[in-house]
Amino acid sequence: HERCGCIAKEFGFVIDCNKPEVIQAAVDYLQDENCILESKNNKTSECIRNFYIFQAHHDFCAHDDLPAFNEIVFHAMEEHFDTCYIGRQYNPKLSMCPPVNCEDKEALKKAVDEMYEHCEAPANVTKADPTNDNDGV
Repeated sequence: HERCGCIAKEFGFVIDCNKPEVIQAAVDYLQDENCILESKNNKTSECIRNFYIFQAHHDFCAHDDLPAFNEIVFHAMEEHFDTCYIGRQYNPKLSMCPPVNCEDKEALKKAVDEMYEHCEAPANVTKADPTNDNDGV
């Protein structure tokens, strides 16, 4: 995926989490123009531009910066568009993740087991054993 910052420059927009009206205008355009109905390879440049505005802000900004309904709209649309890559904006209110010790296989196994216990994996994914060096994990 191309970086969202490069896409923003190419399409002439700024990623700014303090401008909810820009995000909402992009969402409104996508819905009003029925951009989701155009085939993925035959979208107008304005549909593509407005989706990138929406997606870059969705992925970069805190979830509280977007109206809850827009979260639903985004996930309904994302499979119909190409996406760009951007990491989540730094949030000083969150604690830092603890350092990872790659030699501690028991801690890795515990984390993977917890993930499988609390997260639903796609149907085509099988559970890996992180303590087995031949498992690819």
